[in-house]
Amino acid sequence: MPVIRDLIPSVDVPVSIDTMKPAVAEAAVNLGVSIVNDENGLKDDQMISFVSSVQVPVVIMHMYGVPKTFRTDMMQGDVIQQLRDFFSDRVSIAETAGIRRENIILDPGLGFGTTSEQCDEMIHRIPEYNLDLPVLIGPSRKRFLADMFPGMDRDMATAKVSRISMRSGADILRVHNVGVVRDELERERF
Repeated sequence: MPVIRDLIPSVDVPVSIDTMKPAVAEAAVNLGVSIVNDENGLKDDQMISFVSSVQVPVVIMHMYGVPKTFRTDMMQGDVIQQLRDFFSDRVSIAETAGIRRENIILDPGLGFGTTSEQCDEMIHRIPEYNLDLPVLIGPSRKRFLADMFPGMDRDMATAKVSRISMRSGADILRVHNVGVVRDELERERF
């Protein structure tokens, strides 16, 4: 919380908190954080209630498995259909709880229980699971990049995947090296 307390007044961009814990989300929002990125996909009733009460944007992230297993237990079957079903269910629950649709952002959770091939599919087929909602893609420095772009620096590979994601319909990118990604995207002029 001390980092957030110092950060918020020093930047003029929205700040997001990545958490699955409602108490952490509440403390961060109380300090000025403007987006809650729920890594647990809004599966906690207290998180749903909190986000509904403050009406801040919320990222519903898909994760196959749980934090202890998502690197070893991979999704099976039709990944896109599973994403569509997951998001449809979670968005319905969110809206029923009073979270406004315009506050909902979807994140397919690249690398969270998915293989490199599945990540590639998730990036290229965004319109098939986006439910007409904004999609956040977070490819930054992830392991699957080494398979997609062997031998390439991870920041440059992140930039390439970011460009592909934007072409495919991503609305928001989460990256570490903003400059490299910005330079790659400026070549395309979205």
